Amino acid sequence: MRVRQAFANAIDKQAIVDLALFGTGGVAAENTPVPGGNVYAVDSTPYDVRDVERARELLSEAGLEGGFTFDLNTTSTYDFLRDPAEIVQANLAEIGMQGYEHFPNTSYVSLRSTWLDR
Repeated sequence: MRVRQAFANAIDKQAIVDLALFGTGGVAAENTPVPGGNVYAVDSTPYDVRDVERARELLSEAGLEGGFTFDLNTTSTYDFLRDPAEIVQANLAEIGMQGYEHFPNTSYVSLRSTWLDR
C-alpha cells in the first residue's frame, strides 16, 4: 500500500492536464467513480498536492529507499497517451523509480489481457 501511496504523491497530475492534455479538463479526485458536480462527488483527496518528499518517505517505509525498476505499458493505439506516460515516468524517476516505457502496437483490450495474464 505504501508504494501505491508513493506513486500517488509523486505524480504531478496537474502537469498531465496542462502539458499532455493541453489544459483540457481537470485533475480527477482519486478513487471515486462519481463524476465531479454530483452531490456525492469527492472534492479533495490526500493526494491533491504533489509531495515528492512524502513519496520518498513512503518508499523508505516500504523498504524500497533505493527505488526499483518497472515496466510502464501504454497502448500505441492512442498516441495522446504517450505524453502523460512520459510525465509519469519523469515524476517517478525523481523518487528513485526507473520506468521503462513500452508502447506495444496493440489495442487496449489485448494489452489489458496481457496485464491480467501475469
